[in-house]
This record gives sequence, C-alpha cells and structure tokens, in this order.
Amino acid sequence: MEFIAIDFETHYDKEYSIKTLGVDAYIYHEKFDPYLVAIYSDKIRFVGHPKDFDWSLVHGKVLVAHNARFDKTVFVHAQEVGIIPKEITPKEWYCTADLSVFLQAPRNLLGAARALLGVKMDKSIRDKLGKITYAEACEQGMKEEVDRYALEDAQRCYEIFAKYHDKWPALEQAISIQNREDGARGVAVDTDLLKTYINDLQQTRWKAGNLIPWDWDENKTPLSPKALKFQCKKEGIRCPLSLAKDSPDCISWENEFGEKYPWVGAMRDWRRSNIMLKRLLTVQNRLRDGIFPYTIKYFGAHTGRFSGDGGFNMQNMPRGENMGVNLRSLFIPRPGKQMVIADLAQIEARIILWLSGDMASLKEIEHGMSVYEAHAVRTMGWNPDNGNLKAKDPAKYALAKARVLGLGFGCGSAKFQVLAKTMCGIDMTAPESKATVTDFRNTNPKIVQFWRRLQRDCAWSCGNNYEVELPSGRMMEYYNVASNGNGLSAELVQGGARRVKLYGGKLAENVVQATARDVFIEGMTCLKDMGFTQLFHAHDEYVLEVDQDVKVKEIQNAISVTPEWLKGCPIGAEVSVEQRYTK
Repeated sequence: MEFIAIDFETHYDKEYSIKTLGVDAYIYHEKFDPYLVAIYSDKIRFVGHPKDFDWSLVHGKVLVAHNARFDKTVFVHAQEVGIIPKEITPKEWYCTADLSVFLQAPRNLLGAARALLGVKMDKSIRDKLGKITYAEACEQGMKEEVDRYALEDAQRCYEIFAKYHDKWPALEQAISIQNREDGARGVAVDTDLLKTYINDLQQTRWKAGNLIPWDWDENKTPLSPKALKFQCKKEGIRCPLSLAKDSPDCISWENEFGEKYPWVGAMRDWRRSNIMLKRLLTVQNRLRDGIFPYTIKYFGAHTGRFSGDGGFNMQNMPRGENMGVNLRSLFIPRPGKQMVIADLAQIEARIILWLSGDMASLKEIEHGMSVYEAHAVRTMGWNPDNGNLKAKDPAKYALAKARVLGLGFGCGSAKFQVLAKTMCGIDMTAPESKATVTDFRNTNPKIVQFWRRLQRDCAWSCGNNYEVELPSGRMMEYYNVASNGNGLSAELVQGGARRVKLYGGKLAENVVQATARDVFIEGMTCLKDMGFTQLFHAHDEYVLEVDQDVKVKEIQNAISVTPEWLKGCPIGAEVSVEQRYTK
C-alpha cells in the first residue's frame, strides 16, 4: 500500500486550545493558524507552510495521521479557505493513534513511538510553542528545531503505519474511520431548548449563590472548604469530609442540614446547576449551524470499548432530569428525519452465560425468556408456568436483575449491597447481601469456574504476558504479570503503564466486555452497509438518523444476528423511534 504521513502544526495558547474548545470549534476559530505542515513518505520530505506544498502529490493517495480526526478537519478547512486546492482528494485517511491503541500501545505519539518503534522522541519544542508563536520562534533562531520536530512527528507516524498496519484488521480500520466521520458529521441540537435550559440554570445558580453566606468572587466557585468549615463551626454543625457530588458523607450532610440551613441546600444547587451549565455551554460554544460535532475515542478502554473524549462525553450523558434539564433531549434528528435508538439487549449477561458454557439458560433466552427471568428459573426457584416473572412478582424480578447485573463478575457482599440499591432500588441488610452472594455462587457453578479458569491461566503467566484469545479471534494482552501478597497484577498498555490488580471476576468482566464490543462493531458495520446513518453510539446502543418511512423491524433484525464466532448465544435488540434522544 502506498501512503503518505501528514502532520499539521497549529497555533494554540492557554485560552485557545483543542482541550478547551474541541477539535471543530478550535479549527474554525478566528485565531486558528495552520502555520506548518510536515509531509513524509518514502518519496517525500517536506516541512513548511501548507501554501508552499505541491498538494497534487497527495491526490488519490492514502493519508495517515496520528490523530486523523484533527488533521483531516484541518485539511478540509484549509481547502475551504483556499490554502489547499479544493480538487485535491485523498483516497482515504487512517489514524495511527487508533492503530496504536488497537495494539495496546499508548495513544499519544511519544508513547506509541517508544512502545512500537523503540524510539525516544523529544517533545520539549512543542511546549515552547505553547508560549510563543511560530514567527516568534523563527525570530529567536528556533526555525530549524521546530521544522525538525514537525518532520519527525510525520516520520514516526509513517513508520508506525508501515510496520503495523497489516496487523490492524480491515473491520477495525473501517470502524476507526466510521467513528471519526460520525463525530465530524455531528448531531443536530434543539437550540431553542438549549437557550431555555441555559437561561433557567443561570437563574438557579444566581439564586443559590445569593444564599451562600460568605463572600466569594463571581468568577470563582463559592465551594470553598475553608469558608465552609468556618461557617459550620459558626452554626455548630458538623462539616462534611468532602464536597464531591457522589460523596456519601456529603449527601448525608445535605440531607441532615439542608432544610434547617438554606445555604446548605444552596451549595448543593449551585454545584449541580454549575456542572450542568458547563455542559450546556460546551454544546452551545461548539455548535456549527445547529450541529454539534463531537469525538468518541476508538478503543478507549483496554477491552476495546469506546470512551468519551473532547470535553463532552457522548457515552455518558445522565438519564432523566437533573436541575430541570434533560441533557439527552437536546439531541434531535435533522429536519425531515427521525431518530431510531437501538440497543443490544442484556448483551453482557448473555455473553457470560455463553463463555461459561451455561447453554441451558441460553436456550430459555432463545425461546423468548428475558435474561433475568431465565436466571430466576434456573437458580431462584421461579416456575415459568406461573406466568411472566416481571408482571407476577416484581420484587423477585428486581432481585434477579440485581443478581445478574451485579454478581456475574465476582462482586463481594458489601459492594453488592450498594449496587442492589442503586441499580434496582433494593434495600438489603449486610447479612442478606452476604447470603445472596453465596447463593449466586452456589447456584451458578459454571460462572464461578469461568472466573477460576481465567485466574489460574493468568497466574501461570507470572513473569510473562498473559494473552487471551477472544471468541472473535482478537487477542487481548496483559503485560508483565506479577504476583505478590496483594494478588495478581499486570500492565494493560505496552511500555510500562501503571499496574492494575487482577482476579478471576475482573478478568471475566474484561473478556465479556471485549466480546460484547466485538459483537457491537459488527452491528455498526452491518447498519452502515445497509445505508443507515449513525448519529452516535453509547456503549451497547446505536443512535441512528433515518428517513420517515424506515421499517424498524429491518433494523432490529439486522443487529439481532449472532456472529458465526458466537454461535449458540442468542442476540436480541430493543428498538424505538424517537424525535429526540431519550434513553
């Protein structure tokens, strides 16, 4: 394959950066300056201003970049403003950052070059360019140093792709491209509702701020631990150990004193409204003609799962209302279209049954029973002749759901007590939780054996790497496995990453999550091949933008197909047609 590496260098400063603005708002900002481009291949060595390069050399060629989402957007914008001729059309763009993480190397070029090429790069010049412009660098005699740095980035990108692209399966390459292009295309936003939400939250925050009794700068947070401690001492009440929104102590403190001391509730309201307001302003500031471009990390986790990126996490938007705002409801289909939300039903719960060899439960599911009811039938004494479990005994159904979702990966009793409450609303005493955990393990011996088998195999790998072949054929590595008094540990990324603790349940969770991810991307490919446009995706959920006359059953059937490599595991899907994102 003939390909060319490309790397744009652009101006940034403390206030103006991709980190604060996101890729698209940064590139289309008035301060944007693509002052340098480096082009590298076996035939080309160029570094200079983009207007000085002969762009006909890349026409019809494959381009690679170590963040193709950024470099391709720069390229397109440069064509729009006349820096690059509009008729220049590369054949395809590939991302070596995505290739690197697929190989379980660091995402950044510095780490990727070290892990995959054995090359140590010097990035100190990049830090200097964050403080001065390229012109100023040249005036200070740094031009040769900057040019050499830029060209080396392109060279290392080229070398990574040359050495490893044949180890990147075609399906993975296609998913990398689709994920990037979906983000660049973006999703429409209900701008009127967005403005209403912002206005309402600003008023809520202002009212809450006025109730906080100590002086604070309007440009800063009033959540001062020092001021809070002084106020609590003055009122004669205890001070919370933390103000974190998910701190049990903080929540307890707010519930205990929120009614008697209005400023306690005001602090909570200010914090919550401020967090949500920042999210809304991020959306507003990045809109382009009513469209919100975004980024989602391909292979954002060790298992291959995608993850949030770019300052707005499309993968983890809160459900329902929070401070009067339903964040999900802001995202809508374009005019004349409708939204289809399709998710793989209980995919991980099905996969762990398949991996552990519990074919009896899978048969029940294949014949139409839910995962939770099948679990109750097989391990909790429920008689299916009594009718639908969810309708006939909601409490048992909730417990079955909590057991399936919370106990399949070695969860202990203390943690399960919390999970049962948060996931299913079940109040459980410590002894009840302990008894439930014991019962689950006694009645699900195949799952327990699956944990033990993985832990045994990992332990046998001590002093080496532990390699797991997934059902899809993809390999998942654990590097430099070691054992000490605290149990097993390994590195998840090549090149000396931090160590993580491993045990049978955790390894099982990784394998299940990785397998579910591989099922999910096959569905992404199938839907694209059928001509459906994906707005974005979130974990096991596809969010599509479709024509008004779309046949939902067609979508449901397409993603309910069990891959050949997972034969015997029934795949189900739940699909709904919506006018805005709701699930």
